[in-house]
Amino acid sequence: MVDESPAIESDQPPSLEGGYRNAAKSCLPLRFGKDEQLEKVLFDEDVDEAFDIDASTIQASCSVLNVHKARELALALVNDAGELLMPRVRLAKELLESKPFSLAYGAEEQRKRDLRFLKALTFLCDSVEAQRCIKKMTRPLTNRLAENAIRDTLLLPENQVVTDAHVRRAVVAALLTTLRQSLGSCFATAPAIIVHEDQPLLFLRDIDELMGTAKLKRTVAGNEYSVPMSASWGQGDLKKPLAITSPLQASPPLWRSSPLLRVLQGLGILSKEITREEGYRQVYALLMSTLGSRLRDGGWMLTTVDEILKLLILQQLRLSEKELQEFESRPKAMIQTALVVSAPETKGERAEVDKLFSRFFSMWEDGKRLFKAEADCALLKSWEFTLASFAEVKFDLARWNFYSSLGVNWDDVGGIGNILYEIAKKRVEETNLELGQNKEKYDAISLEIDYLSRRMQQAATENEIQWVKMEYQSRQVEQYHLKELCDMATEKANKVAHLHQFLIDEYDRLMKEYFQEIYDADLHDVQAGPFDDAPAGFRLIYKHGRSNPSLWTKISSLDEYVQALVSFFTVTEQELLHSPEVHGIEAEFSSIITRLATHVRSDEFLESALTRTAVAHGVRPIAHPLQNLERIEKKPWVYTSGGSMNTLVSSYFCLEGQPEVVDRWVESETELLAFLIDTTRQSMSRAGRVRPTSLLMHSPTHAFSLTPGAPLFDEGWSGDAYSYSWITNHLRDPGLLFYSTCVYDKAAVEEFCSLIAERLPASIRTRFVNEAPTIPGFLRPYELAKEIERLFSLDIVLRHHLSALQEISLDSLLFESSPYTSPDSLRDVIFDVLTSVIPKESRRNGAERLIRSSISSFNRPLRSKDLLCFLKTMIITLTGRYRFDQDLLSSLVKTMRVKRLLPPQPLVVADSNWVKDLFAFMVSPVSQQIELWSVNAYGTEGRPIQNWKMWLDGSRKDGKWGVLVNPNQYRAFVGGSVRR
Repeated sequence: MVDESPAIESDQPPSLEGGYRNAAKSCLPLRFGKDEQLEKVLFDEDVDEAFDIDASTIQASCSVLNVHKARELALALVNDAGELLMPRVRLAKELLESKPFSLAYGAEEQRKRDLRFLKALTFLCDSVEAQRCIKKMTRPLTNRLAENAIRDTLLLPENQVVTDAHVRRAVVAALLTTLRQSLGSCFATAPAIIVHEDQPLLFLRDIDELMGTAKLKRTVAGNEYSVPMSASWGQGDLKKPLAITSPLQASPPLWRSSPLLRVLQGLGILSKEITREEGYRQVYALLMSTLGSRLRDGGWMLTTVDEILKLLILQQLRLSEKELQEFESRPKAMIQTALVVSAPETKGERAEVDKLFSRFFSMWEDGKRLFKAEADCALLKSWEFTLASFAEVKFDLARWNFYSSLGVNWDDVGGIGNILYEIAKKRVEETNLELGQNKEKYDAISLEIDYLSRRMQQAATENEIQWVKMEYQSRQVEQYHLKELCDMATEKANKVAHLHQFLIDEYDRLMKEYFQEIYDADLHDVQAGPFDDAPAGFRLIYKHGRSNPSLWTKISSLDEYVQALVSFFTVTEQELLHSPEVHGIEAEFSSIITRLATHVRSDEFLESALTRTAVAHGVRPIAHPLQNLERIEKKPWVYTSGGSMNTLVSSYFCLEGQPEVVDRWVESETELLAFLIDTTRQSMSRAGRVRPTSLLMHSPTHAFSLTPGAPLFDEGWSGDAYSYSWITNHLRDPGLLFYSTCVYDKAAVEEFCSLIAERLPASIRTRFVNEAPTIPGFLRPYELAKEIERLFSLDIVLRHHLSALQEISLDSLLFESSPYTSPDSLRDVIFDVLTSVIPKESRRNGAERLIRSSISSFNRPLRSKDLLCFLKTMIITLTGRYRFDQDLLSSLVKTMRVKRLLPPQPLVVADSNWVKDLFAFMVSPVSQQIELWSVNAYGTEGRPIQNWKMWLDGSRKDGKWGVLVNPNQYRAFVGGSVRR
C-alpha cells in the first residue's frame, strides 16, 4: 500500500474558507451551564467534519449532521425507561430559542434544520395529545418491518431486542429530523413534508398505527384502502455516481468522508480507536489499493459507495470478484409452494469458502445499512414510502394485473381466459356428442315403449300381458336413466360454460386478499436529470392470504411471479370447490385449475403476459421478451410510473374525488410566474383565517411545494397589482438595472477567467489561460459571457470543448461573482456593512485594527461570494460567537443587497424537496431574461434549471404546471378533529 499523505492534505479550502472555519472553531464550545449533555448535542458543531463531508461529494453535510443531532437529541429526551422527559424537552426548546441561528459553515442549510428542531420541540411542549401518543406507543409485536425500522433508526445491533424505549426514541428522532426527498418519490415527499411539518399529530398517529398493524388504512366513500408498511427505507446515497480520476488524489477527496470512515470502523475494517485524520489516511490507502489499479494514467471511472463497500469488504476477507461471481452463479435454495429444495450440503474447503461469502454478504448489508443511516432516518423514510403506496391504491394493481397481464378475455391468445374458453368449448362439444348419442338411444327406446304399449292392449293371455308389462317397465326405467344422463350432461355443460365468468369474478374478489401493489423505494432503474424525477417503481407483492404485512412476499423476478400465480390458483381451489357453481363438476373444476397452474408456467403464457403488459402501458413490445427481460421496463410484477400525487392526496386525506387542481401550459418563465402569483392569490382567499405554509404543486416531471410565505413572493400575490406589471417593477427592472451598472474592470475580468480556468478540464486549461488575456476589460456580466463564448467558438482547440464551458454554467458563476470589489475600496466596504449589521456594543475591542490586519493581504478584486464569506468570518471574529438570537446572515445578505454588493434578491416560490434547493425566479446575468433557477436558502448561490426549458418555452405542449389550490383538502385537521 502507498500512503501519500501530501495528497490528502493538499485538498484544503481556500484561505477565505479556511479562515471562516477557523473563526467558528475558535468560538467552541457554546455552554450555558444548564445541561452539558443537551447543550453539547444542540450547539457543538464540527465545522471541519462538515466541510470534509461536502468536499467528498458523497453526501450532504447538512443531512448527515441533522440525522446525527436528531438521534442524539432523542436519546437525551427519552430515558431508558421510555419516559419522555418533559423538563428536558422544555429546556432544549429554551436553549435553542436563545440561539437559534448559526453563522458557522453550512449556515445556509442549517437554518432550516435548526428551525425544524425548534418547531418540533415547541410542538412536544404544547401538545398534550402528542405526549400521550408517544407515551402509549409500545414495542411492535409480530411486526418485523417496524422492528427493523426502529433498529436502523437508532443503529441497534440486529440481535438487539426492541423495547418500548427504543420505539419512543425512534419516533422522537423521526419527528425531529428534517424530511428530504429520495430519487423517484417526489409525488409522496411533497405531501409527506406538509404532514410532517404542519400536521405532526397526524404523523405520530400514522407511526402508532404502523407500529401496531404494519399498515395504514383510510376509508373513502365506504371503501377501505390499506397499504403495508414499506419494507425498505430507500437506497440513500449508496447508488450516487462518483467520478474517480487518475491519479486518485486529483479526485474529490472521498477518503475524507467521516460517514464512510465510521462505516468501515463499524464493520471492523478499521479500528475505532484511531483519530479522524489517521482514519482518513487509512481510508485513502484502502481506496488506493482497491481503485488505484483500475485507473489508467489520466483516466477516470464512475463508481458508487455500494461498489466501494463491496470491493473493500472483499479485500478485507481476501476474496476476489471472480470468486464472488462464481459463488453467485451456483444454484441456490429454491422454494416452490410448500416444497423446499435445497442445494447439496457443502463440506471441507468449499464449506469454509461458503462461510466466508456468508460473512461477506452479511458485512455488505451491514455496511449499506450503516451508510444509509448516516444521512437518513429509517423510520421517517419508511413512513414516507408507505404513503407513496397510496399513490395508486385506488387504481388497484392487483385487478389491473389480472386483466392486462393474465389475459382474462376469451380471445387473449396465451392468456388464462383463452384456456378457460378452450376447456369450456371442448366440454360443450363433448356434451353435445354425448347428448346426440343418448338422444338416439332415447328415441329408439321411445319407439319400443310405444310398440309395447300397443301390444299390451292386444295381449290375449295373462302370461303375455305379464311379459309385455315387465318389458315395458324395463324400457321406461332405461328411458328415465337416459333422460337423467342428458339432463346431467346439459347441466354440467352449462356450468362449465359459465365457469369462465365465475372464475373471473371470484379471482377478482380474491386478488385483493392475495396480491397488492406497493411503492418500491429500491427500484430506480431509470436515470433522470438533476431536477427531474426518475419514474417511481411499483411492485406486486404476494400476501399469501395473510393479514400481517411482515409475512408478505415481494415479487422480484419472473420465477417468483410464476410461483405466486401457481400458489394462488392452488390455494384458492379448495375455497372455490365448495361454491354452488362448482357443485357437480368438482372433477372438471380441479382439472381446470391444474391446467391453469400448468399453463402459467409455459413460455406461451409468459411471453403473451409480457406483451400484454407492454401494450397496456402504451409501450412497444419487445420481440422474444423472455430472452430480453433486462430490457423490459414494464413487467407484470413490476413497473415504473410517474406516481400520482393527486391519487395519493385523495386516498390519504380521504377525499371522495380528486383534489382541486388549477393547471396550465406556459410559453415563458414570466408567464409561469404570473400564473403562480394569480393562482396563489386565488388559493389564499379560500384558505380561511389560517394561511397554509405551503401548497402542493407539480411541474410536468416533478412534484414539490409552493411556498406562499417566501419573501418577495408574498408581496406579489398578497397585493392587488396586475401580476405582469408587478413582475416588471419588482423583479425584471431591478435585475436589469443591477447588471447594466455592474462593470468588470480588467482586473476583475482576469480574476473571473482564473475562476473559469480552475473548473475546466486539465487538457484545455492552459489553452484558455493563454487566450483569456485577449478579452478586454470594463464589461458588463452579459458582455463578458459573450466574449468568453466567442473565444470558445473561434479557437480551434476550445471549440471542441464547448460542453465543458456549458457544464461550468457561466450564469451561475456570474451570479455568484457579481460585483467584484476592488482591494482599494475593500476596507470602506467592510466597515460600512459591518456597522450596519453589528451594533457597536456587540463588537470586541480593537475591531478596526482587526479588520485592517485581516484585509491587508488582499491585493486582488474580491467576488461577491468571497466577500460574503469574509464578512461572515469578521462577524464571528468581532463578536466572539457563531450562534445568535437573530438571523445575522439574513441581515448581512439584505445589507449587501441594499449596498449593491450582491445581485437583487431572487423571488423564491417553492421548496424543491431536495436536500438544499429552492426554486426561484430571477433575471439571468447572461440572457437578461427572467428565468427559473435553483438557489440556496438565502438566494446567494444558484443555477438555471436548463433541464426544464422545454416545459417553459412552449416547445413541449404535452405537460402542464399545476397547483392544488384548495389547501383544506390536504389538511387532516378539520373542525378540531382528524379527517379519517
